[in-house]
Amino acid sequence: RNEFENIDRIGKKASELFAYLLENRCVPVHKEKVCDSLWPDVEPKKALINLQSIMYTIRKAIREYDIRGINIECANDNYMLNIEKVNMDIIEFANALEKGINSNDSAMLKSAIEIYKGDYLEEEGWIWAEVKREQLRKEYLTVLKKLKLKA
Repeated sequence: RNEFENIDRIGKKASELFAYLLENRCVPVHKEKVCDSLWPDVEPKKALINLQSIMYTIRKAIREYDIRGINIECANDNYMLNIEKVNMDIIEFANALEKGINSNDSAMLKSAIEIYKGDYLEEEGWIWAEVKREQLRKEYLTVLKKLKLKA
C-alpha cells in the first residue's frame, strides 16, 4: 500500500480506476470494459469522457509524485498498467496458498491465513471487485476448513 499512498490523494474515482487497472495489471483492458465497470449507469459517451479525464489525472500524478516503475499504456483502445515491482497482500496470499497446496505444506497454508486480513477492497464497496472478493474469501474459507480452523 505504501507505494501507492500518493495515488489516494488524487480523488476517489481516480483511486478506483487505478485500483481497477492494478487488479488487471499487465493485461490489456478495453476502454469500454473499463467504462462499464466503473460507470455502469452512465451513458457511454460521458463514461468515456470521464475515463479520459481521470486517466489524465492519474498520469499527471504519477509524473508529479515521481512514482517510478509504473506506466499506463493505451493501444488499440486498451489500457494496461505496467508495474515493475509491487507488494500486494493478495499476491502474497495467492503465492502462499499455491505453495501450500502444491506441496501440502500446512505451515505455508497457515501463512496464507495470516496474510488474509479481511475481504478484498471491502471498505471501498466497488462492484467490479466483488468477483475477486468472493474468490479470495472462498479460497480463505477452504484453507480454514482444510486446516480445521474457525473464521
